[in-house]
Amino acid sequence: MRPHLGTIALAVMWMLVLAAATVAVAHMLKPAIDGIVVGSDPQALWGIGLGILLAFAVKAVSNFFSVVLVAKAGLAAVSDARNRLYRHLSEMDLGFFLAHSASALAARFTVDLHLLRLAVSNGLTSLGRDLMTLIGLVAYTFWVDWQMALLAYIALPLAIWPVARLGRRIRRIAGRTQRDLGSLNAQLTQTLRGIRMVKIYGAEEMERARVHRLIAAVQTQSFKAEWTRALVTPIMEGVVGLAAGAALYYGGARVLAGEVTPGDLTAFLGAVMLAYQPAKRLANLHTILQEGLAAADRMYHLLDLKPAVAEAPGAPPLRPGPGTVRFDDVTFAYDGGPGPELGDDASGPAAAPPALRGVDLTLEAGTVVALVGPSGAGKSTLMNLIPRLHDPQRGRVLIDGQDVRAVSFASLWARIGLVSQDVVVFDDTVRANIAYGRPEASAEEVERAARRAAAHDFIAALPDGYDTRLGEQGVRLSGGQRQRLCIARAFLKDAPILLLDEPTAALDTESERLVQSALAALMAGRTCLIIAHRLSTIAGADVIHVMAEGAVVESGDHAGLLAKDGLYARLHAANRLGA
Repeated sequence: MRPHLGTIALAVMWMLVLAAATVAVAHMLKPAIDGIVVGSDPQALWGIGLGILLAFAVKAVSNFFSVVLVAKAGLAAVSDARNRLYRHLSEMDLGFFLAHSASALAARFTVDLHLLRLAVSNGLTSLGRDLMTLIGLVAYTFWVDWQMALLAYIALPLAIWPVARLGRRIRRIAGRTQRDLGSLNAQLTQTLRGIRMVKIYGAEEMERARVHRLIAAVQTQSFKAEWTRALVTPIMEGVVGLAAGAALYYGGARVLAGEVTPGDLTAFLGAVMLAYQPAKRLANLHTILQEGLAAADRMYHLLDLKPAVAEAPGAPPLRPGPGTVRFDDVTFAYDGGPGPELGDDASGPAAAPPALRGVDLTLEAGTVVALVGPSGAGKSTLMNLIPRLHDPQRGRVLIDGQDVRAVSFASLWARIGLVSQDVVVFDDTVRANIAYGRPEASAEEVERAARRAAAHDFIAALPDGYDTRLGEQGVRLSGGQRQRLCIARAFLKDAPILLLDEPTAALDTESERLVQSALAALMAGRTCLIIAHRLSTIAGADVIHVMAEGAVVESGDHAGLLAKDGLYARLHAANRLGA
């Protein structure tokens, strides 16, 4: 909030004006009753009427500016929080995103921060406008008659305990509601993205039942919150009724005794009635703040998490080199522990077995190195260590002799290109997708990259060519076209180290032929690490490493590995039978 203190201070100034105008309205009731009703002074009508009109005009103007300024400060503060949260999430490691669903994280930006915005805006408004108005009116009643004021407000402490209890209950309910909304968002995203599978497998009723249960859970928690919040009003109504009744009884007796004027009693009661709305809003504010605090708890829980992979302070850039990559005795486990075989106390809880075990291998600059092996062998894990999506618990990953943990992220990622089976196409134009990460690239550079990836012809056939928007996940393109678009992106980046993770896994034969041709052009002259289950696609690799259970068990070229008649030969035979 610190950058917005000037706006808040200006809003507080207008709130002070509003509070003063509200007190002035109550005060004008005294001359209205004493001068007109009791004193029968018709001349007072003009002055009092104009005074009340002016007071309400001042109230309207000051209320407008205070609300607008508070909204401006509140929205700016929440935008700052969104930016801070996104910046923090973007710095988290890959393991964090494997443990948290994208839709649940997105809910932090929508549901949670919306509640936080309401808490900030309503909090500033109530603590400024309502609190100052209430203080002004209470002070005015003491000025009119302190004895009546004491009698009127003696019941107020009765409201504090139940309102505080309700606020704590609201906070618990709000936490559960936000959790259920996150689950609902996750389920909706999953179901709608997989709608084809849902329909073909006849799972509509099952998915409707799941969504129905989640919606019912959200409805239940939301109703509990509304029911609890609604209890504040009758509590405040009862307290104000006691205050007004006591004041009227005692004040009426004093009027009859001639100790105060009818105007004093009317002004006093008017101030009490005018104080009711700000008092009720302040009581409701407690519940709103509790909802906001529950959202803030969830946000700060994320902000307090530290990435498992972080850039070293003052890390230098990766020095240019030919692009040699070396894995030096690399061991990695997804639970963060090295596993019992590396010295853990065997009496403690069992750690997950390492995904990689003492891997030693080198990717010479300009060569094509392939990783093959059964699922779960550790191939993708090993690849992910090069761009530091994970850090090994033991050993080092070196690029041109430099430990990747000792260099800056920006310089490391600038040297690496990626083409994956999980094709990422953004809901943007073709041009923006190819130039992703290089928005300054010229139209000629983008087209040159597309031609080298054999993508220019199908792009030119799109309705708006390179300016065609592709929709979410590139729904307007076929699988092969999406993959060639990603290859064009890698051509434009022109990184010396290229990672290829099953780039043709989901393609038909014709699409695979086109993509393989584009990949052959992309790999030329680069250090390439390729993962493939279709062994025919990596037969020409300079070196093939066969992995099993996190270790390299065989290495060599295609012909030499077949001659060994080991795991590679068995995988190759299974591939031929599958074909």
